[in-house]
Amino acid sequence: MGLFDKLSKTVSKTSTQIGQKTKSTANDLKLKKQAKEDSKYIEGCILDRFDIKWLKNMCKYYKVAEPDPTKYNWQTGNTNKVRLTKSHWVEHCQAKLSLDQVKQYAKSHSVKISDLEREEQELKQKREAEHQKKNMQF
Repeated sequence: MGLFDKLSKTVSKTSTQIGQKTKSTANDLKLKKQAKEDSKYIEGCILDRFDIKWLKNMCKYYKVAEPDPTKYNWQTGNTNKVRLTKSHWVEHCQAKLSLDQVKQYAKSHSVKISDLEREEQELKQKREAEHQKKNMQF
């Protein structure tokens, strides 16, 4: 009976360790996902400070094609021309450019983004503090 007690304690301890590692890995993945969402938010805020002309120039500067001005209608099977708005350009730049590229372009063209960089750091610190707090619970 002593052997089975030791074996059951070892199995219990090992399963607890595996559970903790799984939770830790899940928290790491969640932190990475939140960091990516935060950077997309900051990138969108920076891009909102540009007008359409500047967004076009940014695409040319980084050799990115312009957004597609057509929209496919699934019901009729036809494509229709769409007038591109600022939101089309912002979404296109977010999809094609990285946050670092957008920051670099904004700084080189004298667009004030220091408040957004400060907000980015605050979000990063907040996420890291949450992550450390969750890891301390294990």
